[in-house]
Amino acid sequence: MIAKGRAAKPPVRHGEKNNKTRLSKEAVEEIRSAPRTHGYGAYLARKFRIARNTVYLIRDRRARVNG
Repeated sequence: MIAKGRAAKPPVRHGEKNNKTRLSKEAVEEIRSAPRTHGYGAYLARKFRIARNTVYLIRDRRARVNG
């Protein structure tokens, strides 16, 4: 039944409602408000244990758009 698309799909959870999230809303706000100086993105990545690219995506609001 699931293969034919007849089963109810689980809800999509964004932001902190997702069980596998690594960053809280406060952490995302800290990343967005941090200065964009040389090397600070790498510092934030190490601090929150995420990839540098994720820091840049959050800053540009292409990741965690809803906070």
